[in-house]
Amino acid sequence: MSFNNCVGGLMNRVVKQLTFGALVSILILLARPALGNPTGPLNPGSTLYNPVLNPVIFTPSYITGPFPAAEFHIPVANHDFPTNYNGTINGSFDGVVRSSVWANDAGALAFTYVFENLKPLVPENPPLTDIVRATINDPTNPWTGVSIPSAGADASGHSTPISGAFGSWSDGQPFNLARSATDSGIAVNFNPLNSGTQLNSTPSDQSALVWVVTNAAHYAVTNVGFSDNGHVGTSQAYAPQAGGPFIPEPSTIVLAALGAAGGLLALRRRTC
Repeated sequence: MSFNNCVGGLMNRVVKQLTFGALVSILILLARPALGNPTGPLNPGSTLYNPVLNPVIFTPSYITGPFPAAEFHIPVANHDFPTNYNGTINGSFDGVVRSSVWANDAGALAFTYVFENLKPLVPENPPLTDIVRATINDPTNPWTGVSIPSAGADASGHSTPISGAFGSWSDGQPFNLARSATDSGIAVNFNPLNSGTQLNSTPSDQSALVWVVTNAAHYAVTNVGFSDNGHVGTSQAYAPQAGGPFIPEPSTIVLAALGAAGGLLALRRRTC
């Protein structure tokens, strides 16, 4: 028997002894470098995953990187919305949702969110809470009809890793960003499959900055709901609003007023 025939026979026996699961695992490992981590828009009914997850199983991905401030450079609104726990501010669920709105030169808006879960000062030994999911929506369904061509997170947070079958991390990145097929609302999931990360009140965890780019031209305040493995918390944040007012930041209003005053002064000089 030739050498090639011997090798071929040996390989056939090895393949036959491999379980189906082992073959699938090998194919995934071989395919991962070739497939990469394609990104995509966040459409209703779609999900964008953390790029560190296996792209054969979890695809497409959201963008890991900073907020696109070069394009969305006009500040519109910024506020820290306090959280409460089970509908009451009782010291057992503390922190804020830091929400901002930015505009580009065409007037399209982008939204950013940072979620905190801080250890309360009182009582002395507060119960541990952990944010595993945040939803951004309200009964008016403000995200309906809004296009989100890109979304991402900047890995700037600090969170509690949850070791599981799909990996873990401590930079505050979501496991995924999901959008409802029925009401278009956004869910920021940190630990949906007992893997990834979560925001624990001890040691005062904070998410990465999560950002979404939209075609919306108006904004308003919406609701934020938290899940902490059995309990709920609430807060607020900014989101699109159909037909609502576009209200720039006070600093932007001042600059616009100064520009208008300068124009009037120049006109007066020409007519005098």
